[in-house]
Amino acid sequence: MRLLFTTYLALIIGIFNTDAQSCARSFVQRIRGAHSSAAVLATAEQAEKYLYTPGSEGYDEGLFIDVLEAVVESPLLSDVEKIRPASMLELVQKNRPGTKAADISFVTPDDSIQSLSTIAAPYIVLLFNDPDCHDCALLKKQIEHNELLRQLVAEGKLAIIGIYPFGDEQMWRASQMPDIIVNGFDRDMIIESEQTYHISNIPTLYLLHHMTVVLKDTSLNRITETLAKAQ
Repeated sequence: MRLLFTTYLALIIGIFNTDAQSCARSFVQRIRGAHSSAAVLATAEQAEKYLYTPGSEGYDEGLFIDVLEAVVESPLLSDVEKIRPASMLELVQKNRPGTKAADISFVTPDDSIQSLSTIAAPYIVLLFNDPDCHDCALLKKQIEHNELLRQLVAEGKLAIIGIYPFGDEQMWRASQMPDIIVNGFDRDMIIESEQTYHISNIPTLYLLHHMTVVLKDTSLNRITETLAKAQ
């Protein structure tokens, strides 16, 4: 089953990319029609691994949503078995590209409270990070030394907001942030408790334009390419 699923995904992603979502839905429907509820759940587990693991070659949130929808609709699953896939479906549908970004408030080191919707710059890079994270530190350095980002911030066209969402204020206050990144903290842990943004990995990057999501769970390279084209 695992080999079949992997081969099938490689085929549809590599060859039929434009029809990947419909192919994935068709695949899950055929699986649930021919097997038990255990087979449906196994398919969902494999889909999560190959389609929704950060860094996976086949990462595709839209395709994963189609798979989850097919799983949740399956008549083979009990209500209890549908709880996890239904919950995950709700999470991954938040802040999709092209939709209005959820507004969030954050505290800055001078104890002022800001929110995304009050930021004047048309573009916002949203960086969810952890001060005690090696990959976050490397990403911050890359941002700090990126000439395009520095230029856009200086011109008022871009704001880069780093938000630590996990509640250790002492660690946050002791941390260092490059000067072009606003150092934000979710003191009340609203983002995590209310799942305002589904943060499946740290660091996580978003690109917003006038509070509309342009890129979600993206890379710095994709952000700079998108911003460069927009100039």
